[in-house]
Amino acid sequence: MKIRIREQSGTSAIRRFDFQLAVALSYLLECICDKNVIVVLEALEDFAIIKGFDSDEQTVDIYQVKTKNAGNYTKTLLKSDDVIGKIFLTDYFFDSSSNSLNILCNQNINLFDKTLEFDNFRFVDKLEEDELEELNINALAYLQKNSDYCESNVEKYMGKLVYIKTAIPFQNSETPYEDMLVGLTARAISSYLGDSSNTISANAVYQACKLLIAQRTKYELKPGVEYTLEDLIKQKGVDIKEIHNIINDAAKRNELDKKDYFEKASSFFSLQDFLNIKDYYPEFLAKKDDLEDPLFKDVYARMRKICTEKAKVSSDYQALIDNICNEGYLVLKGFEKPFVQLLTILVVFGG
Repeated sequence: MKIRIREQSGTSAIRRFDFQLAVALSYLLECICDKNVIVVLEALEDFAIIKGFDSDEQTVDIYQVKTKNAGNYTKTLLKSDDVIGKIFLTDYFFDSSSNSLNILCNQNINLFDKTLEFDNFRFVDKLEEDELEELNINALAYLQKNSDYCESNVEKYMGKLVYIKTAIPFQNSETPYEDMLVGLTARAISSYLGDSSNTISANAVYQACKLLIAQRTKYELKPGVEYTLEDLIKQKGVDIKEIHNIINDAAKRNELDKKDYFEKASSFFSLQDFLNIKDYYPEFLAKKDDLEDPLFKDVYARMRKICTEKAKVSSDYQALIDNICNEGYLVLKGFEKPFVQLLTILVVFGG
């Protein structure tokens, strides 16, 4: 299937982690226990959720995000910005293959003197026939301005149209949703690990997820050009498995607590080294918990490799610790001695 990209000047200019990307992340976090979920950013509208990719049960749900500081969304506002027509055109360029078309707002919607406060409703279930017809006419007028649109009605699109009021708050100049996303991240970590008592830093995992998603917005798609869904996923997609990997990485780094580090350090190193390690520990902890920094992940992987090699020739834990540290001092030039020693404890006893 080839997918054309309609003009996206409003989304392609985004180069910061803003509300629409925060909402996309919240949907991924809610799917944390699934194995086959992908979010595609700024290609099929603001984002799309793909479940069961490349399977007989694949579904694609498309989301357009609208925000305003106060007041309800109205028919006039939706019409003036061609909100409905634009999301219909996206689906048309997607070979009409989406499962649902979702307009996601941070405020309630008022249509035909009805303030609809439901968190999730389909337009066809909440509006009268004459009201639906007016929306049909407005959307069709927009669509027919596009020379590529060749259909005479929008009934199949209207049947997919869903309004969702997000629970994540929004303010123009602030980002209060960050605290809520850290909370969602904490619940996602607990659900994924099956351990509500874990001590993983939810903020560190959230910041790593945020960076991952923001990075995927940097690739610019060209309006009118045809892409395969595989292309869009490769360039603009975030797979739920990537979120799993971030959590797994955080869990590996978090398998020992302060008491464990100090107990091992006092057993395997000299008194002076132990005192230096105690002083250095907060700095090591900051580096270990910074999931946004790929450097720790790199040196951790290198030390694990050294650990695997030295375990084959070491006679006991003391010999293993000494052998890993000696190799680490040579390989990790520029890192302080206590860093290498603490990292050695982590790779040997933390898994």
